[in-house]
Amino acid sequence: MDDENFPNLSELVGKRVVRRNAADFEDDEESSESGIILHAWKNSELNAVDCYVAFFGESWPKSNEKPDQIPYVLRYLLSSLEEV
Repeated sequence: MDDENFPNLSELVGKRVVRRNAADFEDDEESSESGIILHAWKNSELNAVDCYVAFFGESWPKSNEKPDQIPYVLRYLLSSLEEV
């Protein structure tokens, strides 16, 4: 991916994303986790966008309220996340 095909990294911060994964291959059910991008950067080794995402579980917390769970931060490629 060349520089003109990369998204504006500063515009990614604060975006809501979902990480989907197959929960059980036998049932063909899918689970997902809701998160917010905290930081994004160009990973030149992978020629992709890398980011840290704060995940809140299956849903986002309500506005102006303390989340039920403490979010946890994981590193993911932007291409593996779905923007909501």
